[in-house]
Amino acid sequence: MLSVIGTILTLNFWYENAFLAFTGLIVAVSAYTILKPDPIFPGQDDPTGNPDDWTLGEMRKWLSLRGLEPSPNATREELLERIKLNIRAPRVQQQQQQQRRRQ
Repeated sequence: MLSVIGTILTLNFWYENAFLAFTGLIVAVSAYTILKPDPIFPGQDDPTGNPDDWTLGEMRKWLSLRGLEPSPNATREELLERIKLNIRAPRVQQQQQQQRRRQ
């Protein structure tokens, strides 16, 4: 009978330690996520190079990253024209992020 109680207590302590370890892991990841300013999974980079050589997907991605949602029916020429009109405009969101990091 004593060995059964010992086994039950041993299992109980093991489960309690496993629960505490898991809880500690969750707290550590949460603290890291909250305190670290950079995202864990950074977004994709902008397409680079000449916009004339970009694919339709890259053009749509470039526009959507700047909040300029393209029409699903837009042709390649329309997207290219829109990119060329907005390529010199500064990215407001990127500038705001840089200002926050300086503070």
